[in-house]
Amino acid sequence: LFWVTSSRPQEVALRLGSSGPVKAWVDGKLVLERAVVRPARLDQDGALVRLGRGTHAVLVKSVVTDGAW
Repeated sequence: LFWVTSSRPQEVALRLGSSGPVKAWVDGKLVLERAVVRPARLDQDGALVRLGRGTHAVLVKSVVTDGAW
């Protein structure tokens, strides 16, 4: 869980990589969901997110399907 502050209303890209299934929420709204098993790399998935002015909660949940975390 982390917070991001936007100085103005804007559309932004949430980009991430994961080795297993992943979900991401912004302000409690599901914005990204992938059911995958793959080697993790940068920027494998992305979602456009509309942020209003102010602070927003971003929660990312990922599952490790093989090996250590």
